[in-house]
Amino acid sequence: MDRKEKNRAFAAAEMLTEMFTEVARRFDDAIPAKHISDDSEELGLTGLHHIVRHYEHLLAWVVEDPEMVSLDCYGNGEIRDLIFYAARTGRTEALDLLVERTGFDLTARDNDGLSLLDYAQRDRQYDVVHYLIQRGAGQSETLTSPRIDEAQ
Repeated sequence: MDRKEKNRAFAAAEMLTEMFTEVARRFDDAIPAKHISDDSEELGLTGLHHIVRHYEHLLAWVVEDPEMVSLDCYGNGEIRDLIFYAARTGRTEALDLLVERTGFDLTARDNDGLSLLDYAQRDRQYDVVHYLIQRGAGQSETLTSPRIDEAQ
């Protein structure tokens, strides 16, 4: 291999490394918060990446062939995590299909008190925000002005 080919191979390897790092960062940002068990075991990075790959595969399958996807083997917590993941990553079509099939409450909150709408807004998933608002998410929440509360 001559010097020119080595430089191209090195540049390609660098580009792939940067791309993988960015994808891994996005996956890390999108992983739903997991509960820490009583014995304080945390999921390792490999386990979290496995979860994300599983979610990505399942969401793609839900969109591609919704009639063939069975959610029976998933518990409520897993379906909830999957729906939150879909909202956080902008998977509007998959989110819609999952909500339709499961009847998931769009006003549900996670352990930190955040809703699907909170995550979609925070992560700038505006198509998901629009979808959730159209479906009634956030309508029951009312904003109060501190001045009005103090005057009463």
